[in-house]
Amino acid sequence: MARKNTANENKKRKLREVFDDNHLMIVDALFEKLGEDLSWNAEWEAKGLYKYLNPVNFEGKSYTGCNELNLGVIAWKNGWADNRWFSINRANELGYKVRKGEHSSIVEHYGLRYMMFDRASGDVLKYSWVKPKEYDEGAHELRCWMEPHHFNRVFNAHQLEGIELRAEPEKLPEKALVPTIDRLIASSRCPIYEQRMAEAPHYSIGFDCINVPLRSQFFNLDAFASVVAHEMTHSTGLELGRKFGKKGTPEYAKEELVAELGSMFLCAALGFDFHHKVEREDNSAAYIASWLKRTGNKDKELDVYKAAQKALKASKLLKERHDNADAVEDAA
Repeated sequence: MARKNTANENKKRKLREVFDDNHLMIVDALFEKLGEDLSWNAEWEAKGLYKYLNPVNFEGKSYTGCNELNLGVIAWKNGWADNRWFSINRANELGYKVRKGEHSSIVEHYGLRYMMFDRASGDVLKYSWVKPKEYDEGAHELRCWMEPHHFNRVFNAHQLEGIELRAEPEKLPEKALVPTIDRLIASSRCPIYEQRMAEAPHYSIGFDCINVPLRSQFFNLDAFASVVAHEMTHSTGLELGRKFGKKGTPEYAKEELVAELGSMFLCAALGFDFHHKVEREDNSAAYIASWLKRTGNKDKELDVYKAAQKALKASKLLKERHDNADAVEDAA
């Protein structure tokens, strides 16, 4: 049993190393696209990001979770607007060929791991990927958690020969900008107040509402949408279990990073060009600026990846609410 557990631990450690290396590569790609020395008091731009999100496999099924983030960022980095991904075997079966010198990307798979204990002695009785059939609630204690299981490698359509690439998705047309923003605001879980204001837009935790300047105070509607999406991402914090923290703390700065990345992902999903000028007078700027540089600190850089995962989760929730509001409007 001890030897088997050691083998399992070695396999888990090696898988975790592969996954961590993959996540660090995604962080590097974000640094490259956003600018590793970007000042937090400058402008962020992610023009055309809407072309690269929503990666799908050869059957058209969307990747989810970390794989949606990973493959979307890789496509964005390389300018691959065709969102289809293929394993080498599937590509060959379909008559395509991977171009010489191309490198694959990793699709991560996780599984639910079970550990069954004897309630009386506390001994471990079972450690498996499936729920033990012999589990008895009275005699046993069962614990489970998500754990790396395996990975496979895929190539984007742009890396293949013999495939006809899909046309690039188009940006949201000008006439659709206002209706889309209005639906986004209407779909908000909490009230959004547009008013002429000199102070920065913000989400109020105490009043559970969002205050933003009038859209006429922005230089274009993409910029206004970016700010609204930023504050709406903040508004998902409590329901998604994020900690806000007080101004000037690392927790506060982490939430700012989540909100900014969430705004970027949500704007891309809706077809806007993300453009946001951020001005911070508190110490969060220093924390965020330190994250946006290659530090060589693995744990610190993985914090950026975790923030991106949380941001994507928030943007998916907000996009779903927007789409549901759209469906209700169409039904009416």
